[in-house]
Amino acid sequence: MTVKEWLKKEPARIHDYETQRFLIGLTALALPFLVTLVYGRIISSISAYYYTISRNLFVGLLFITGFFLLVYNGRYYYEALISKVAALCAVGTALSPTGFPEDIVIHREELEAVIRSAERLHYVASILLFAQLIFLCLCFARRAKMKGDRTSGGRRLIYLVCAGLMSLSLLAYPLLWIICAIPQAALNRFHLLYFAEAIALISFGIAWFTAGKPVQHWKNFRKR
Repeated sequence: MTVKEWLKKEPARIHDYETQRFLIGLTALALPFLVTLVYGRIISSISAYYYTISRNLFVGLLFITGFFLLVYNGRYYYEALISKVAALCAVGTALSPTGFPEDIVIHREELEAVIRSAERLHYVASILLFAQLIFLCLCFARRAKMKGDRTSGGRRLIYLVCAGLMSLSLLAYPLLWIICAIPQAALNRFHLLYFAEAIALISFGIAWFTAGKPVQHWKNFRKR
């Protein structure tokens, strides 16, 4: 098929849920790489890029993720409900900045109380977001097990591994800080929170990217 013929093809009127998963996964997968690339270096956390030139990318990609989660319904009502709440959490994470990172800006006392309140909302929204995304990954794994076709076993393994990595990433920082009593300054020195958030986002992206069946999606696209 030539480029001219491809451009004249009639596109699909709506995107199916596999395409939505594909786009959600692609957006989440790109977020940690793009914000780091634009700013030029790794900092204390991905959320801290809010205070850098990468802010528009950070907020914009979270809004895009929230939009796709909002219109995603899945196959059951509980999946639709969870995805809607996750969409609100994604937007809440974008709109409520984390605390001022010491490796970027000077601490501003006059905004301390405002930022502290926003930081609480940021953490609550982001934790709830990842918790719901982990649950949806487990839903994908259960569905793949029920299908039992040639490729479902591999997809199920990917979903379970991604859910496990997201869970570990979510728990790593508080476990090391609160339970293991490692000083927060030491954790920030090695950018632990950044890598935990990056692993969680990449795992989320891979799981949803896989659920979107990109190879089959591409084949169907070429047949249109």
